[in-house]
Amino acid sequence: MSVWSQICQTTGNLLRKSGQTLDKLGQSFQGVYAYKEHLSRHHRIRAILDKKPTLSTDVFVAPNASVIGKVSLGANSSVWYGAIIRGDLASVTIGECTNIQDRAYIHASKGDSWFQGVQGGNSYTETIIGSRVSIGHGAMIIHGVQIQDECMVGMGAILSEGCKVSKHAIIGSGAIVPPRAIIPSGELWAGAPAQFVRKLGTEEVDAILQAAEDYRNLAMAHLVECSKTLEEIESDKIARKLRTELTSDHAPTVTDEEIEAIVQEELSLFRKQTEKHKQITT
Repeated sequence: MSVWSQICQTTGNLLRKSGQTLDKLGQSFQGVYAYKEHLSRHHRIRAILDKKPTLSTDVFVAPNASVIGKVSLGANSSVWYGAIIRGDLASVTIGECTNIQDRAYIHASKGDSWFQGVQGGNSYTETIIGSRVSIGHGAMIIHGVQIQDECMVGMGAILSEGCKVSKHAIIGSGAIVPPRAIIPSGELWAGAPAQFVRKLGTEEVDAILQAAEDYRNLAMAHLVECSKTLEEIESDKIARKLRTELTSDHAPTVTDEEIEAIVQEELSLFRKQTEKHKQITT
């Protein structure tokens, strides 16, 4: 990032904070009559200086997940609830149709632990995860790990610095893969420290692909719901309430067209109330 860009960013932050301070001061004078809008300050996608995430088409990032810094997500991939991907030190590259499940943690390496001797001083080592990979709930992928296509990492597993997982391999739940370990293709490793258990069968390899496809389909459903506007959410709420009230055993039969007409009437009233609220608060 250039010096001018840093100056602009710092100045912008100061101006925004000054505005927030003035707003809080005004609210304190208004007391109980002050209007306060409670909004989440969480950012799903966050840049760190000049390091910005890059998302391909149809990528689902859950509302409380975090994708930070130089992170690249391939098409149809998903980052689930509570998961964190940090590309603040080095880049994190994730392929297509890969799912990072709930509370998983992925980071890259600055090269300042044992990497100093291996990679040389201040080197930065990226983390690379291939396509159609499933990273289980609560798993940790830390510091320069490479995972090839069509692998599965079990829940709570830890992949330590610089290890490599070859194609069609499975890391068992709770396993701890030591630094610089290489997991060969088509093998199951488990334990702490992780050790070879056995070769994978054809059905298990197929299950890896099926898991990736299942998560891709599920992510699309979540993407649709999480992308809805306020008006679409209100429309769904009205429709659900009407169907509950008007389609019971004691109510007359109501068609979908009639319900839709009532929904549109309610939405029209909702729009007027929203517009009136904006006029009052501005």
